[in-house]
Amino acid sequence: MGGLNELERATVRNMREHLEEWILRGSKYEKHEAMHWYERAHDVAEYLAAEYGITLPQAAAVISVLSPGCPWEQNTTDADKVCQAWHDKTYDATVTTYHPQLGKAYSILDHGKDKDAHGIESMIGKVARKTKAFYWNILEPSARGPVTVDRWILRALGLPINRTTEQLYRLAEIAITQVADKHSVLPQVMQAYIWVCIRRCQGELNVTRVLPGF
Repeated sequence: MGGLNELERATVRNMREHLEEWILRGSKYEKHEAMHWYERAHDVAEYLAAEYGITLPQAAAVISVLSPGCPWEQNTTDADKVCQAWHDKTYDATVTTYHPQLGKAYSILDHGKDKDAHGIESMIGKVARKTKAFYWNILEPSARGPVTVDRWILRALGLPINRTTEQLYRLAEIAITQVADKHSVLPQVMQAYIWVCIRRCQGELNVTRVLPGF
């Protein structure tokens, strides 16, 4: 774990132990679901792109920016509603996520047509690390990408969901990537696997650990 200090290395080891607990609890069905989760999310983006005449990066970004604090099933419903309202020029969709995210979605639809994938990423926000990671995972499900660390993953790691720092996000990403490499899967597949497991259990195994120094 080059580049990490002793405290950070201890924290990553603790996170990996917690992830391995979830892996042991997972079923064959959940492993299969995780292998294809982002492929299915990509299919949703492809549908939106074809249905509303937008680019695939636009569609993936709309899904991503509407995701904070929103269950996946509602996330896809909201993305469809927003694209429909934009297509019809009514701009009257209501969504489950935070209101500023709706403005970002409409801006991506209004001004993102001629931008490439990286140009669209720049429209998501400067500090939206989770949202950007989710965007790339949806857009390129088979590429080795960043890790989407959402509230469910924070619970799986035994972390509080409302005060995670940039440092802890980075360490969580390292831990998930290392466990993914150990099990010979892409980081986003490992994240999806932990995600489906902990959602099934509704955080059943979650006992907040006192991470070293945090």
